[in-house]
Amino acid sequence: DYNPASREWAIISDDKSDRAPARFYLAHIALDTGKPQVTLEHAVPFRQPDGALYPNTKTGGTVPDPESIRFDPTGQALWWTSEGSGKLRLTPFVRETTLDGRFMAAFPLPAMFDMQDGKTVGPRDNLTFEGLSFTPDHQALWLGMETALAQDGPIATVDAGSIARFTKFDRSGKVLGQYAYPVDPIQRKPAGPSSDNGVSEMLALDENRLLVVERSGVQGTDDNWTMYIRLYEADAAGATAVSGLN
Repeated sequence: DYNPASREWAIISDDKSDRAPARFYLAHIALDTGKPQVTLEHAVPFRQPDGALYPNTKTGGTVPDPESIRFDPTGQALWWTSEGSGKLRLTPFVRETTLDGRFMAAFPLPAMFDMQDGKTVGPRDNLTFEGLSFTPDHQALWLGMETALAQDGPIATVDAGSIARFTKFDRSGKVLGQYAYPVDPIQRKPAGPSSDNGVSEMLALDENRLLVVERSGVQGTDDNWTMYIRLYEADAAGATAVSGLN
């Protein structure tokens, strides 16, 4: 995410504290010389409420799985998401942090996002919070699931898509609306054993419209993956509210 005041980018690492403590980078990206030139200035580790670094799967505790990061429009904080873990029964979260990584607040979320069995109810392992974006007026934020909750139906296949919940909150955590976003089918039949498709990120254009990135990965017989990336404009105006529905 970009902070126009400081002209810095915040780039989140997907590392679950396995290679180094869970972190983000502050960076500069030059866009005026052809191919973008990325300069990482330094890494900033995320801190837990007690000031400690986040643990990894070997040490146990609240193991993070960082996915999305956004500068608070005030410019004085960052918001980030963790996918949680079905295997460790860790609920996904959204947290607010200072620019130097210190914990500020945990964002309150509806109970439907609590990690449960992931088979009949609740989020699936590694398929939760991928998209986060403030609205241009700075008073609301969107949170996007990668794919369906267990009670909402199957994940995407080559033959059929899925449904992801997009939720709009005010800054205090009050739900302003929740809508069903149609996820595409997997883009190609895999030659290898694995494939998937889901929402990867979002950006609010106004109160109702979003840019949405979908990323479909297809594994080949050589174990290499081919990625099919699509960018959509989505509009929630007039959409059915689904917060009380499976």
